[in-house]
Amino acid sequence: MLSLLIHDPYRYEAKTLDQAIQKLTRLNEMHSARDRWGQNIYSASKDLDEKYQHDFIRYLANPAGYTSTPLGDKVEAIEVAKIPREGLNRIDEEYTQQYKLIPRKNGDFDVFVTNVDTKLTLEEDEKVPQ
Repeated sequence: MLSLLIHDPYRYEAKTLDQAIQKLTRLNEMHSARDRWGQNIYSASKDLDEKYQHDFIRYLANPAGYTSTPLGDKVEAIEVAKIPREGLNRIDEEYTQQYKLIPRKNGDFDVFVTNVDTKLTLEEDEKVPQ
């Protein structure tokens, strides 16, 4: 079974979390271009038993810090409890964002996002007579 993972990881069936992580690692060694990441993740997890799918997603979110221990689960539960019900993706209404696209030579773009303070002082507000 291990030789199949080494020589033909696409045919290797990863049923457990450890097997899926090993398969993903092997696939990334073979093809690490960013346009292959999605395919590698799919191939590594397509045969994964349902009970390991949540842990695989947690591994993908933080490979270096992933631990599947009861203590790790307790720490995660404490951190999740601190998140407000509406989540952290609320946009501060006092700020807007400006986007600047910088083209690269290979046809890609770098996107720079800057928060801009939109609070106007009384002197700056055009509706206030001066």
